[in-house]
Amino acid sequence: MALDFVILAVALLILAKFSGITVKKAARLSKLTGINHFVIGFVFIALSTSLPELSIAVISAAAKENQLSFGNLVGANITLLTLVLGIMIFAGFRPKRKDFIELDQAVIITTIMALFLLVLKVSNIAVGMFAVILFYVFLEQIVKEGIDVGMNHNKNLPATEKMKAASELVASVLVVVASAYFVTTSAVNISKSFGIAETIIGATIISLGTTLPELSVNIAALRKKDFGLAVGDTIGSIVTNLTLILGISSVINPISIGTVESFVLGFFIFTSLVFLLIATRMHFDRIAGTTLIGLYALYLISLAVL
Repeated sequence: MALDFVILAVALLILAKFSGITVKKAARLSKLTGINHFVIGFVFIALSTSLPELSIAVISAAAKENQLSFGNLVGANITLLTLVLGIMIFAGFRPKRKDFIELDQAVIITTIMALFLLVLKVSNIAVGMFAVILFYVFLEQIVKEGIDVGMNHNKNLPATEKMKAASELVASVLVVVASAYFVTTSAVNISKSFGIAETIIGATIISLGTTLPELSVNIAALRKKDFGLAVGDTIGSIVTNLTLILGISSVINPISIGTVESFVLGFFIFTSLVFLLIATRMHFDRIAGTTLIGLYALYLISLAVL
């Protein structure tokens, strides 16, 4: 257990360090290409931090055990919309009106997807294809303006320089993801040694662990007042989970929606409606942050008694 404490401490230090580096690399890429921070947050950071979820989804689907992946994807979205966003608000997250509109769009799209699944009680190949197409349409809409702006920026700069900046950003994100993995596994081992039930571990440490990269990068971005990067990463993660990753998993192997899955979907829909209600004010304050974190606590309690 002593080794787990050492791994936890070292992994947390690396996580904090490389979260800051990731934000710096994102700013450099934006400067070199002209692509805005929101698009970089969505395309480079959110998609990179979703690699663990994608890997789990593909492996679980291939083994015909993708209920675990399904719970992880929906649970991660609940965690993002409640705990992560709540902490971000207390860290000074004050998005602009345009950011609220984009957040609302992401939440509405994923809520419709969740309702769709709740009614059908299955996520098969047809649903999976629809989800992947939905992701593509949303991605195209979000990034078109940012990419177009960047096309005429720094034309004289060698393409290799831009590729190098993009590669460095992705590499720093992957270090964040890897360190989050070691934080999660060491925390799980420590919890087990204290006799904490695996259900509680799964509902708390593992679900939080899957969103730890987003949380750490977003907090680092907020410290630099980079709201665009934080919004892009948050929206990208929320949308990617319930469209692209769910779609790929469903195409490989259909997912049956049972009692537990229905509950998690229902809670996500409830969480989304509360968020949309809060977002109508176009302003986040401590009351909003407390409400969202309180929803996460309610989610954990509900899982414990389910």
